[in-house]
Amino acid sequence: MQLDVAGVIYIAGAFIPTANIKVQMNIALEVYSEPLPIEEADAIWAEYSPRWQFWNTFRTIAAGVSLLLVGLALTTLPRRS
Repeated sequence: MQLDVAGVIYIAGAFIPTANIKVQMNIALEVYSEPLPIEEADAIWAEYSPRWQFWNTFRTIAAGVSLLLVGLALTTLPRRS
């Protein structure tokens, strides 16, 4: 049961946001060529960063919860003698 929940949390909370949100954000950022004037780069990052940080934190928490559940599931495995 814990492994099932861990898998769902990982897919819904880490994999799907990565594929549907983070990759698209990175592709959108690629339109800017380097090097940019510092003022322009700061403005782009100020607009990009809050959404990027939210989704990065969201994915990190989801992956961490998934890992915790997998760890808990491993502790319930029968021990070999």
